[in-house]
Amino acid sequence: MSQDSPTSPRRILLAYLVLYGVWGSTYLGIRIGVMAWPPAVLAGLRFSVAGVILIIAGASHGETWRALPFRWMLRCGLPMGTLLIAISNGLLCWGEQWVPSNLSALIGATSALWIVGLETLWMRRKAGISRASWLGLILGLLGTGVLLGTHLGRLGPAYQAGVAAILAASFFWALGTVWGRRFTRSPAPFLSSGFQMLWGGGLLLAIATVSGDWAGWHWNVQGLWAVSYLCLMGSCLAYTVYLWLIPRTSPTRIGTISYVNPAVAVVLGWLVLGETLNGIQLLGMSVILVSIFWVIRADRLRTQSVSN
Repeated sequence: MSQDSPTSPRRILLAYLVLYGVWGSTYLGIRIGVMAWPPAVLAGLRFSVAGVILIIAGASHGETWRALPFRWMLRCGLPMGTLLIAISNGLLCWGEQWVPSNLSALIGATSALWIVGLETLWMRRKAGISRASWLGLILGLLGTGVLLGTHLGRLGPAYQAGVAAILAASFFWALGTVWGRRFTRSPAPFLSSGFQMLWGGGLLLAIATVSGDWAGWHWNVQGLWAVSYLCLMGSCLAYTVYLWLIPRTSPTRIGTISYVNPAVAVVLGWLVLGETLNGIQLLGMSVILVSIFWVIRADRLRTQSVSN
């Protein structure tokens, strides 16, 4: 790996594998965490601690704050910390109080279509999205719909509110992703990631204080385990990899993250928490995996035709 260029196919593939596996498991970690601690407290502590760790890591690697000018913090760091962490992850944690981890991940798959739609219509990229890519993305959403349909009979008022919150979280995640693609790569990746997490985590802790979430917090091993895993693996590792990957890949390919994560989350939810895994869900996951292959193949063919 040391001989690879920063954007070599092997490095990009490794980045995808990390995000597929780790972020697929974070839905389970969040579900376990919100059973023990209030959602704003859980998310706020997770990202605040992760932000401090990454800032220390950046300083130890020679990164300096001079590499992050005030204009970058104002136009990129603060908006992405707000959209991706405070709003998107905050809503996801709140919704998972009632919604199982596997269904939460399936709803999160809708962010893929939002990413492509915002990239094409709002950002107005010249290359656009091919018809084959759109077909693959729609196929993935149909697979998600099949999985979602297995839970429709359980919907109640709180459940519906949780589903709506997670749907909104998917939109804000896509918005933050597309917003981040407007800016050049940060020369200080650890400091930039740490700054965004510290900002977003601080907002979540402020929300926890205002909403009274701290009154429902108490020290226990379950909450500590969840925060530790989410902080180190979901935030320090995966989020930094995600920020690294955003400017190095296409919107259709990065959208496939939202399709693999549900498959991972469904299996882990079944193994650890006994969440439903039946034949219809397996069919839905199969459709999702086919759509991933279709999108990546269509995007590769479009890129080759443009370069030629």
